[in-house]
Amino acid sequence: MTNTALFTLLANWGTEFAELTAICDPSKPLQDGHNNILFDSMVGREDRIYSDAFGKKHPITFNLSGPIQFMDSKATHGIQVADAVAAAAVHVFSGADDDQAKAWRAVLPQVARYGSIVPDLDHINLKDRRVQRNAVVLLELHERATSGTSLTDGMPDYVRLVTERLATHPMRLV
Repeated sequence: MTNTALFTLLANWGTEFAELTAICDPSKPLQDGHNNILFDSMVGREDRIYSDAFGKKHPITFNLSGPIQFMDSKATHGIQVADAVAAAAVHVFSGADDDQAKAWRAVLPQVARYGSIVPDLDHINLKDRRVQRNAVVLLELHERATSGTSLTDGMPDYVRLVTERLATHPMRLV
C-alpha cells in the first residue's frame, strides 16, 4: 500500500470511527522516517479538518491510537486476507474476462467508498447460501494462512465443492 492510499483510507475511516489502529505489512515506503512524521502527527488527534479541493469535501485528519504497527503477514492473518482481497480487486479491474471477474466487477462499485470498501449488509446475511459459502471459504483461507499453505491452490475446486454441499445440505442457523 502506498502512503497516499493508506492516508486516504485512514482519513475516510476516521470520519466513522473516533480512533483507529493501523497495522500494516512492513514496507520500505511506509517505514521511511519522513512518512512516520506525517502518520505520527495523527496519534491522539481528535480535531477533524476537511479539504474542499476540487469541489468535494474530503477529510485530511484522523485519530490514530498509536504509531503504525508493522507486523509480518505470516503472523497477522488479517493482513493476508486484506492482501487476498486486494489481489482479487486488481485481477478484476485488470481486464479479466472470466465469469467471476465479471460478477465482482458488478459488486465492487456498489460497496466501494472513497478510500475504502465496506460490505453491503446483504453480503453478510448468513441466511443466504452465497454468504454461507463465502464464510466457509473465508474460514478455509484463514486456516491456510495459519498453516502457511497456498491461498490459491485448489480453491476453484474447493469453492465448487462447498457450493454443491450447501445446495444439498444447507446450514442450520441457531
